[in-house]
Amino acid sequence: MPTYIVGDIHITDTAAYQAHVPRALATIARFGGRVVAGGGRVDVLEGDPMPERIFIIEFQLPMWRGDGIGLRTIRRR
Repeated sequence: MPTYIVGDIHITDTAAYQAHVPRALATIARFGGRVVAGGGRVDVLEGDPMPERIFIIEFQLPMWRGDGIGLRTIRRR
């Protein structure tokens, strides 16, 4: 079952951001994630504030949690 992280980044130091991106992508990949969307133009249909840079990362949710309770058990509660 996929789980997603959606974020909005405000970049204040372009050089630091560009140095961070490869490390962030490597960390995402190490944990089995993938970037679904990132960067590019943002069109806000309604509401505020106007995001600068949005990203979406997908991870496959494990079938168990660290405490050993399975997702099927959680869904039955």
